[in-house]
Amino acid sequence: MFENYKAYPSIIAMVNDMLKGHEGAAEYTFDRIGDRPVGQIKKYAVYKPIQLGNTFWSIVVASAEQDVLSGLISFRNRLILIVGIIFLFGIVFSLLGARAWLIVKEEGKRKQAEEKIKEAKEEWERTFDSIVDPLMILDTNYRIVKANKAMAEALGKTPEETVGLTCYEHVHGMNNPKPECPHKKLLADGKPHMTEIYEDLLGGWFLVSVSPLHDSRGNLTGSVHYARNITELKQAEEEIRKREDEMKQAQEVAHIGSWHLDVPGNELKWSDEVYRIFGIPFNMPLTYEAFLDRVHPEDRAYVNSCWKAALARQPYDIEHRIMVEGEVKWVHEKADLVFSQEGEPLSGVGIVQDISERKKAEDELKKYREHLEGLVKERTAELEAKITEIQRLNKLFIGRELDMIEIKKRIKELEKQTGSSSKD
Repeated sequence: MFENYKAYPSIIAMVNDMLKGHEGAAEYTFDRIGDRPVGQIKKYAVYKPIQLGNTFWSIVVASAEQDVLSGLISFRNRLILIVGIIFLFGIVFSLLGARAWLIVKEEGKRKQAEEKIKEAKEEWERTFDSIVDPLMILDTNYRIVKANKAMAEALGKTPEETVGLTCYEHVHGMNNPKPECPHKKLLADGKPHMTEIYEDLLGGWFLVSVSPLHDSRGNLTGSVHYARNITELKQAEEEIRKREDEMKQAQEVAHIGSWHLDVPGNELKWSDEVYRIFGIPFNMPLTYEAFLDRVHPEDRAYVNSCWKAALARQPYDIEHRIMVEGEVKWVHEKADLVFSQEGEPLSGVGIVQDISERKKAEDELKKYREHLEGLVKERTAELEAKITEIQRLNKLFIGRELDMIEIKKRIKELEKQTGSSSKD
């Protein structure tokens, strides 16, 4: 063999490796078989030793290059087919896996959504029951669909026991809805309504509001009925109303009114008594200019200058005349103004007092004083005249008295002289 294939070293090398008991693979070429030329042939061989007792044999499987290439191509094709089939199965399984993953994911989302819905429902229930004012949901037949704890407690029941009760029977104790019932109005026009109702069964005044409820098709299914207890508010309003009435009466008796001026907006608001003082119809829109028109023409410039001074932070405390239906009245005004941080006037609040009676009394007192002063002057002049006359008469009397003394003295002297002559 070595002699026959000595011209083919690749074969010799493979044989030597086989004789050593090795296994492996090799390729070799040859161009003749024996003495017969066959052309250039290339083969691939795989060899493996087999132990038989104390000896071994090498088995060789050799294939021509063309056969190997054909086998490889066939294997490649089969491999491509297998890979394609595996790829298709992979796609199918991937799609199935993705579908399964999506199903699992959607199931997880569904469970999360259900959990969120459950949490939202519980949160809604807690919120619904935490509202301290009576709250309920009514259907179109005035039946209670759901009521919170406050509503149920007002009816002396549990929330579950209120379901199905007719509101006008159990809340108002009536056989039919009240004419002013807001739920009745909502059922008629489908709009929200609000009204104040005094309810004996609930023990006070309530501000009742209703909002419509609709199904997915937009059909009216009922309303959310909310009743806010405003008993304390109504009592406070009544107290305020009484105080306002008392204030109006006090202002009317004292002839004192109040006013407020929005300086930037030039909006003037008067109390009822100020309207009465100025003789202007109640609630007539007013401005500073409208007020100034009522001031007596001779006092208008003075009042305007005082007000401008007040806008510059000067005190505003004045008395002036006004014209009311041709009649002159006197008023006393005093005001305080509010300024911004920049020093701009924002608003003014003040009082107006009708002092016409006081001014009239002052005028009468002045006239009476002047009259008294005139009388005093007259009496003083008369007295001074009388004193002058008395003094003149007194002087005259004193002079005459001196003359009489002198006469009497002369008479005595004459008598003495006459007596002496008779004796002689």
